Amino acid sequence: SFTPKVGGDAIDPITTDQYGAYEANAVNAGHYVVEETDPAGYISLSPNKRNVNLKAGGFETANFADALVDNSITGVVFADNNGNGVQDQGDEGLSQWDVTLNNASAAGDDEGDASDVTVQTNIQGQYFFASLAAGAYLVSADVPSGYTSISPAVVNVTAQNNQVALANFALGDSGSIAGVVFLDQNGDGVQQWTELGMPNVKLELYSSGSLVATATTATLFDGSYSFGSLAAGAYRVEKTNPTGLTSSTPDAVQVTLAANGSAFANFGVQEASTVGGIVFQDINGNGLRDVNEPGIFGVTVTLDNAQGATVQSVPTITTGSGAYLFENVGAGFYTVVQTDLPGYHSTTANEVTVPLLSDATAAANFGDQLDLEQLTYLPHLYQAPQASRQSLQK
Repeated sequence: SFTPKVGGDAIDPITTDQYGAYEANAVNAGHYVVEETDPAGYISLSPNKRNVNLKAGGFETANFADALVDNSITGVVFADNNGNGVQDQGDEGLSQWDVTLNNASAAGDDEGDASDVTVQTNIQGQYFFASLAAGAYLVSADVPSGYTSISPAVVNVTAQNNQVALANFALGDSGSIAGVVFLDQNGDGVQQWTELGMPNVKLELYSSGSLVATATTATLFDGSYSFGSLAAGAYRVEKTNPTGLTSSTPDAVQVTLAANGSAFANFGVQEASTVGGIVFQDINGNGLRDVNEPGIFGVTVTLDNAQGATVQSVPTITTGSGAYLFENVGAGFYTVVQTDLPGYHSTTANEVTVPLLSDATAAANFGDQLDLEQLTYLPHLYQAPQASRQSLQK
């Protein structure tokens, strides 16, 4: 089935024809997730969900590989760009990679056949051992010079009951620091599979305070970067946000690299959002800004994050209008806090919690009234005629 990545409803499921082909026509331009459902008796050899960016009048493909379930062992050997041991979007499979199968059960039996079987991965980094006798096996992936294992290089696997057993292998460049810059839509600092990599983001690598190398993240949907051929030691990776983006994770990460090892540093970014509103003089005290109720100038408004720490603080900035604005705010939950000026009391809550999405706008208005003693006699606001003043004094 096809599911739009941002908003909208799923397009009706499509069934493949006798050749395994499918096609969706008259699809609007946009970001989509294509999801495959395995038929009975099959298991996937490739991710069941793929991101597609469809341009107006364009054509995109999303292919899937399945295998019959029959005492088989399969998996994928891939370049683990963010070092989490899982094949994420942008972690490409490594083709023509040697994977070896050893019958561990037979290895302990003098009459058994414990000979190794080696196959190579396909263009998508997948391998497949089919129609195996039930029992325990050892599966290992070749780790040549220049690479290091992120996941175990040898895996114990049991083939039984007409099932397909899985064993994936994650590899990283030896002597390297790598990672991904991703669009953190929910602001949690962790990349979900629906959160795309961000292209063209600049990263700098420092050692002992000196710039060692620079890199730029890869194309749309990927967002990966890497620094290779590095000596062991302490490093700092720094990210520079492009215009219009703000950070959901620290902009600098300290990394310690072992000899011939790999390390990883990921960064979350968000499209900048804003929080704004008005502090107004609530003359009738109804908590709403009515016609002819002016703004109040000079009121301090702060923006606190979910942990209670103030991230921005500004006075109302527009003379007479009472408007305030917080710019370049990341997604998350915030509390807007207004502090009453002397001689005023609030007619609305002084703290308002607002949920803020990436590339969104949130608003919080505040109503204040002059205290009663301030309303008793206000010669600085209104100069009555002389006769009226004398009458009031009497």
